[in-house]
Parts: sequence; C-alpha cells; structure tokens
Amino acid sequence: ASYSVNKAFFSIGLPQTGKIDIEIYDVHGKLLWNYTSTRTHPGKYSVKWNPGNTINSGIWFIKLMTETKNLVKKVILLK
Repeated sequence: ASYSVNKAFFSIGLPQTGKIDIEIYDVHGKLLWNYTSTRTHPGKYSVKWNPGNTINSGIWFIKLMTETKNLVKKVILLK
C-alpha cells in the first residue's frame, strides 16, 4: 500500500480469477473501511481509499483476502 495526502492506494496482483476483499481496522479491532470486488480476472489492480481527514496518526491493520490467500499488514501512519 502507498499513502499520499488523504489517499491510499493498494496494488494487488491476482494470479487467478476471483474476488478481492480489503478491510482496514484500527488498533482496537474496529472495522473502519472495506472494499469487495466483483469476480475479477487475473492481473494487476489498484484500489483507492480516500479517508479524507477521518484517520489520525497511529497503527492500522490492512487485511487483504482472496479465495486462496489471506494477508494482514500493520501500517504506522505519521501525519
């Protein structure tokens, strides 16, 4: 994931046809945002998250789920 002024972009490589789910949680486990794709063909995709000023500096967890893989990454945001 990459972050710029009030926007985050998630680059995803999907090796086979399937669905992509992205969830963002705060450090307390509260779901803040989610994205679910329709059935998607293999390839590279970019998903934009535009939180505006709704998030503060802190620790966030980004969960990426496909039909074959789940991945969680910790992100530290400093403004």
